[in-house]
Amino acid sequence: MTYLVEYSRPAEKFIKKSKKIKRLFEEFKLINNQLEIRWQDLKTEQLSGELKFLYCHKFRINGVDYRIVFSVKNQEKKIFVWLAGTRENFYKELLRKLG
Repeated sequence: MTYLVEYSRPAEKFIKKSKKIKRLFEEFKLINNQLEIRWQDLKTEQLSGELKFLYCHKFRINGVDYRIVFSVKNQEKKIFVWLAGTRENFYKELLRKLG
């Protein structure tokens, strides 16, 4: 089952800014569109509290920790990436962007 991946403006801006991150996202999108991966197979964890509806994927490139926060709409088969960025102040920025 494939999922359509959509990005918020801040997530898209961050991805375009970094070539390595952009390459990672392009590979993810390509794999998602061609191999029918399940989003549950990604190394993710569900957030808690008021952000319970979101999932976080953590990864490291060249010693820098990154986070991607997304929500999943199973009925519509969509993944919406809310925010992507470095670990530093990530969740404070996420709360600010969500209002």
